[in-house]
Amino acid sequence: MIESKVFLYSSLYAVFNVFGAAIMKNKLLTVKISGFREFLFFLIDPVILIALFAIFISMFFSIKLQWKLGLIKSNIMRMYLDSAR
Repeated sequence: MIESKVFLYSSLYAVFNVFGAAIMKNKLLTVKISGFREFLFFLIDPVILIALFAIFISMFFSIKLQWKLGLIKSNIMRMYLDSAR
């Protein structure tokens, strides 16, 4: 049972992380950022916000994976993850 959840969380982590990074890389290839103002416009672009959200979701799966493998020992984190089920 735990092996299937580990595989699921690992796969979801990889999919969301690669998806977000690929979107950012493609956007960086088309946009030239030469100053702070261009960087701010880059960050508030809806496509980049979607990519950042995908990477944030991948972080959630990474934390769940670490918790399932017993790598997270904090009782506060365990209580949070248990309540998120």
